[in-house]
Amino acid sequence: QHAKAQSTHEQILGDFAFSCKTHIEASFGRASSVQSRQSLTHPPKEKKKETTIVIIMATPVEVSTETMMGTKSLEFTVTDWDLALPAIQSLAQDYGAGASGPVFSDWTRSNNQLAWRSTFHELNPMLEIIKKLGPVLTDIPGATLDKFVTHAPTEWLPAIRDATEDLQDVYYYETPAGMRTGCYSKTGSDVPPFDDELGTLCSSHPEFTIRDWDSAKYLVDEYINRTRGEKDCIYFGWTRLGNSLHWQAYFPDGDALRYHYQNVRGLLDALTEGPNPPASLDHFRIHGPAAELDKCRSIAQGIRHIFFETDERIKKLKQN
Repeated sequence: QHAKAQSTHEQILGDFAFSCKTHIEASFGRASSVQSRQSLTHPPKEKKKETTIVIIMATPVEVSTETMMGTKSLEFTVTDWDLALPAIQSLAQDYGAGASGPVFSDWTRSNNQLAWRSTFHELNPMLEIIKKLGPVLTDIPGATLDKFVTHAPTEWLPAIRDATEDLQDVYYYETPAGMRTGCYSKTGSDVPPFDDELGTLCSSHPEFTIRDWDSAKYLVDEYINRTRGEKDCIYFGWTRLGNSLHWQAYFPDGDALRYHYQNVRGLLDALTEGPNPPASLDHFRIHGPAAELDKCRSIAQGIRHIFFETDERIKKLKQN
């Protein structure tokens, strides 16, 4: 009886499976027929091309120290180089990198735009130079100061604001709250190696307007993860002013900068491309000697880059 019951059970299952198979085939046949008739009267619409961005998350790499840094960046428009050059050379001589000043300072040029950047690992030297510069910045013959930009930890900003209260067109970028950022040194020293004895140091500075901070945050964090793993990166970090997000990263030469660019290009595309990107790219500035920047020009195609080349006529003082 048990064997007979099992045989009957198997027969019922077999009949049910056959019934399902017949029903499915009939349904698909009707669907195909309807679709064929519709295609004659309603031609298929052309599919819109979509952009697919694939992000491969990098594993964070441990580093020896993390140090916050402050940067001042002055941007000038030069209308008469012969007239402006002596005064600019004097500024470079008096306020260049040294034991009691910035750890790194350089002057770079793009056509008639001149940028003077100085990096500090302590607040007081930065304040001292800002206070001394105030009276002379508007008196450079043949040049006009367009903007004074500072990038610094949030806790530095009150003192920096006080030191620049008499200046116009000052922009204060601060360390974004809740974002991992800063300066990473892989040398074991508390101060990153900004020494530029070879004269090849380069830096990368894209700036974004963030439309959706929640969607952008994991990409912003991944910028940190990927750059932290680059053995030749000297310094990197994010700063923010309202919805403007600024990235700065320094490298010993153009080869290291090119590697960084290739390493984060997918993240840059994910931030700014696609049907609904979380950010837009405002500008992308790269600073360094012409020979080093030439190593990066080919991979920078398709993005609005501005290359600021080191102006050799302005003396660059080395770190003591």
